[in-house]
Amino acid sequence: MIFACACRRTASARSTCPTWARTTACRSTRCPFRRSRSIAVRRRCATARRRSAAWWKATNNRIPFAAPLGGWQTQILGATTTVDRGAEGGALFDAGSRDFAFHADVYGRHASDYFIPSYPYLFPSDPAPPFNGKQPNSSFHSEGQAVGGSYLFDGGYVGAAVSRFSTLYHIPTMEGAATNGRIALEQVKYTSKGEFRPQSSAIDVVRFWAGAVEYHHDELGVGDDGIDGIQATFNNHAQEARSEIQLMPMATPLGALISTVGAQFDHQQIDTSGDAGGLLGQARTNRGAAYSINELWFTDTLRLLSAGRVENVRVDGTAGIFPPALVPPPDNPTLSQQALGFTPASVSFKVLKDLPSWMVASATVQRIQRAPTALELFAHGAHDATGTFDIGDPTLKKETAHTAEMGLLRFQGDFRFDAKIYYTYYNDFIFRQATGILCGATFATCGNGIDTEFIQTLYSQRDAIFRGTEVAWQWDLVPLATGIFGVDGQYDFVRATFAADGSNVPRMPPMRVGGGAYWRADDWFVRMGLLHAFGQHDLGVNETQFRAIPQG
Repeated sequence: MIFACACRRTASARSTCPTWARTTACRSTRCPFRRSRSIAVRRRCATARRRSAAWWKATNNRIPFAAPLGGWQTQILGATTTVDRGAEGGALFDAGSRDFAFHADVYGRHASDYFIPSYPYLFPSDPAPPFNGKQPNSSFHSEGQAVGGSYLFDGGYVGAAVSRFSTLYHIPTMEGAATNGRIALEQVKYTSKGEFRPQSSAIDVVRFWAGAVEYHHDELGVGDDGIDGIQATFNNHAQEARSEIQLMPMATPLGALISTVGAQFDHQQIDTSGDAGGLLGQARTNRGAAYSINELWFTDTLRLLSAGRVENVRVDGTAGIFPPALVPPPDNPTLSQQALGFTPASVSFKVLKDLPSWMVASATVQRIQRAPTALELFAHGAHDATGTFDIGDPTLKKETAHTAEMGLLRFQGDFRFDAKIYYTYYNDFIFRQATGILCGATFATCGNGIDTEFIQTLYSQRDAIFRGTEVAWQWDLVPLATGIFGVDGQYDFVRATFAADGSNVPRMPPMRVGGGAYWRADDWFVRMGLLHAFGQHDLGVNETQFRAIPQG
């Protein structure tokens, strides 16, 4: 895929680009909308603080904690993609004074059917659908808006934001193309956060976050009655609250220690109707967690980050009990109400060493556990959006990942990079694998040789080994006009096999490599690049090979 993007920022005084830019639609093309001469790809270690980094990222970016220098600033951005002839753009506005700060943003994206290198269907109907070099029924349109504000006071702030996201995307399966299958999605988030620095010799800062999400999507298309309308509906209602206390630095025999302790509570309820009721009935997840994050400075250039988290998770829902052969009889699975409990516990350690020439070396070891999701436990039917007939497993256990990672970062200078290599051993890795059986909309049709629109998949667990690497770099080459011209690149690769026999883990992404050229100035960033995904040859059971394809 060839892509291009640009952003324009204006302000009444010089100031750094706001972090909102990292979560806009153009983020998918990896355009780094920031003035600073640095790159950073952060992973892991902070996961003790929260389950969903993306959820809180939107909160952090849209609730300002300070007014911009000079009183206001704006940013306008845009991008194009060749793989789907797409266009996207957005704008933001920040303003404030001594006591108040305000933020607003708007963005949108539109794309047509994307190009593919070969015929898309494994089991075409007779006569076979025509092929024009594009994936049929793969276009989409999305848009979003957000507004937020904060009250600023000596020693802290408190703020709130509301954001809306909607999208209409078509389902790129043979059945979806034949029935004009598409999904209309809308999500509204209400978020709040704040912090307070008390006059205390023990407590440095107290922080809180709270929010709620109302998610709704309709799966539309031509039904069995020949009418184009709503065939299935999913609703997700979620609430989350988190608070933490950061203590004042403490002198220890090993060095200065900064500790943070916190607690988090969240609730999620999924409701379905129409055809979606066959996939997943009503399901509820409740989670409570406590965590601790510590930063120990041995010297000015050597420090240790450690984190721990303990959760109590309860998942309630309706499981489907299927025959061992995964084909009828009986024609319908036996439904059983389940109330399952899990207690994941995680711990991580990361050593960072500052080196000459603005470099930082890091070494990380961690043990991360997670509870299975409601879908992994309770799925028992056809899912139009993925073209699969999903079967969950209510006997799934906690998944445990043991990871070792080495990294080297250069965050300043004309040439900047971030490189990592990692190895992860999973106990009871949860994965979804095709069974080799094809189904219609109901279990009674599975394996009959006639109804083939859905691929039957089964959630399972096995020990697995992941190893891979990630590299990103930027190089400022020469001054050009009022700015700097440079080039950049990226590479990522992961190899995943099951520990027992060395067979391939299914549904793994292929190796990718990309690069581009950019021009940046104080108020501009313009970039054009290419991202290429190679063909995946390390296939899991019942998977089929695909060729190299540009990604968008």
